[in-house]
Amino acid sequence: MDEKDLVDLISDALGEGGGRGRGEGGRKPDRGGDKGGRGGGPEGFQVDTAALDAYAKQTAKLAEELRESAKKGLGGITGEGFGRIGRDSGFAEALAGFAKALGTQVSGVAGNAAELGRATRRTADAYQEQDGGIAIDLSKLLG
Repeated sequence: MDEKDLVDLISDALGEGGGRGRGEGGRKPDRGGDKGGRGGGPEGFQVDTAALDAYAKQTAKLAEELRESAKKGLGGITGEGFGRIGRDSGFAEALAGFAKALGTQVSGVAGNAAELGRATRRTADAYQEQDGGIAIDLSKLLG
């Protein structure tokens, strides 16, 4: 059984008849798979869940590095290196305030990066779960 026969079998089982998809006039919507991209073929697409996993891990690592930078690297900026003139002019206090604000911003970016990693992980899980469900459905259809 080739791919077209399998598509026809599934379409017939789903009540779509004639192996035609959901596009207008029975034509399957183009998902870019046959345009030289990384798609799974002219009638669908493919998700590289391993790449999503790797991205999620890299993003989590980046978030942790940002958190550490906010704590250690920026916490050492106090403005005390400018001595009495820096203190009396208010420059030291302004610099310390800037460092604190920058630390807050970097921590916020770290939180957003961590959430991006978690969302990417959930996306990979959803695709894997969907693929598993499709495999079960195909097994049932093919007997």
